[in-house]
Amino acid sequence: MPKPLTSNSKAEGRFDKRDFTYDADKNEYRCPAGQIAIHRFTAEERGKTMHKYWP
Repeated sequence: MPKPLTSNSKAEGRFDKRDFTYDADKNEYRCPAGQIAIHRFTAEERGKTMHKYWP
C-alpha cells in the first residue's frame, strides 16, 4: 500500500519533498528549479538525528 500524502505543498503550488533529488557523493539536495541545498550540520533533537540543509 502506498504511503499517504499528508503535505499540502503540491496543492499550494510549492515543491513537495518527492520532487527533490539527493546526491550522496556531494551530500546535497537539488530541487526541480535547479537550486542546491547543501548539508550544514547535524543535530540531535528528542533522541532523533536531524540533518540540516540550507540553500
